[in-house]
Amino acid sequence: GQGIGDVYSIARVLCGEECHAATLLAGRPGVLWSQDRVAVSVAEKAALAARGADVVDMEAGAIAPVCQRRGVPFAAMKAVSDLAEEEFPLD
Repeated sequence: GQGIGDVYSIARVLCGEECHAATLLAGRPGVLWSQDRVAVSVAEKAALAARGADVVDMEAGAIAPVCQRRGVPFAAMKAVSDLAEEEFPLD
């Protein structure tokens, strides 16, 4: 299973229908889903996992395509801050 603080070396960044390759660093390989908002519900997190996501963020989807266009290698390490099985309510 996945736990708080688990670290993933990102192999691919998924953003909607786009996919960007990443330079794999040492560590547990994973697929990152990047979107422009926080994933807050268990249902949303489950849907993202069903699309192949190991972790979710809001930054890599903006950075990876810029690196790709400029020919700059892109790499990312991501740590789990909340679990897919728990709600992440925002106030």
